[in-house]
Amino acid sequence: EALGEAKSWLEDCLQSHADCPKPDPTFTPTRLVQISPECRLCEMGTQIEPYAALSYCWGGDQVFKTTSQMLPQYKQAIDPTRLPQTLQDAIHVARQLGLHYIWIDALCIIQNSNDDKAIEIGRMAHVYGNATITIGATRASAVWNGFLSPRSPLGTHSPHKIFSLPCKYKGQDMGTVTLLPYTGEGREALDSRGWTFQERVLSPRILDFGSLRTQFTCQTALDHVPSDGWSHLPLDRPYGDGIDARLIADLLAGLYPPEEMLQHWDAIVQGFTDRSLAFATDKFPAIAGMAERYGAILNDEYCAGLWRRGMPANLLWTVDDGLKQIYGEISPRLLQGEVSAPSWSWAAVSQPVRFEAVYTRPGKDTTFCVSVEDCEIQHVDVRAPYGGVATGTLTLR
Repeated sequence: EALGEAKSWLEDCLQSHADCPKPDPTFTPTRLVQISPECRLCEMGTQIEPYAALSYCWGGDQVFKTTSQMLPQYKQAIDPTRLPQTLQDAIHVARQLGLHYIWIDALCIIQNSNDDKAIEIGRMAHVYGNATITIGATRASAVWNGFLSPRSPLGTHSPHKIFSLPCKYKGQDMGTVTLLPYTGEGREALDSRGWTFQERVLSPRILDFGSLRTQFTCQTALDHVPSDGWSHLPLDRPYGDGIDARLIADLLAGLYPPEEMLQHWDAIVQGFTDRSLAFATDKFPAIAGMAERYGAILNDEYCAGLWRRGMPANLLWTVDDGLKQIYGEISPRLLQGEVSAPSWSWAAVSQPVRFEAVYTRPGKDTTFCVSVEDCEIQHVDVRAPYGGVATGTLTLR
């Protein structure tokens, strides 16, 4: 029933929402998984097909992944019944939505090829930006969990610890206001993973399978998101504090002047660093797609996670004060030997960061005592100017 409703939401968006971006008819991912009784990995070449993209938590190394050794076998056949439950569920959802192809990173990127990973990570903005739908395995903390199992209307909360009141909702409709006990879990599983930040940001249409509901998000429906359950939840902070889906959509549409875009980039980085990454070397690649979209609008030089026109203001970052309250006064922990990032970049530390709000001081003009003379960045791969950084030198005067 929920998938039938989801299909109607998707069809309505594709047919009726003039403001929602449609897939580029000239773009195709390098590889897609063809959905059939016995799936297989397809090298797409110039073949253009509508496809779904999956956003999910790995939860550790993947048993089923494409390597150079497994590629020939997967191009012949992939037995879907042997795949982890989240991948099985995603294939089922895509099929029910009428799609015959799906993009799954573990299968569509050759995981033991640094060259292939560099190329495909550089295409991430286009892969998610041109998907007919992104399927969010929002409630699954690991690939073997799945996201289509039955769920309680109140999630994992015990009914004996919940206080509810009936209320009128949207006119005469009756609803319920429910007070849930505080659990310390501020967000869904998917919203705590670093990679999924840009996957969500770059996707024009997302079907989220959450702990308490399934909901469809697109640029037209941002203010009235259709769902099959609760309308407002404490988990509704997928991007972090101070940024929301409407702001993100407007930023990527180029509706803000450059100074405001630079200010909001600081908030985006804050939301990104609140999330976790399994490998420190993923820090730049995991936000590269978002940076690429930003750079196309700003037409500015990207300097190890910062923008040339935003300096020196966006050099004023610090480790989150919330951590200082917990651990006492601490110095930023540099990730030397783990990630190659200049010490002046927020990417050089493992903790969440916050920026000094120099743009928003009412009635005050900010004067900087330094100016940027030069910034030189050497990238790990010259084909990925928004990806990993080998070295970075900043000269101030």
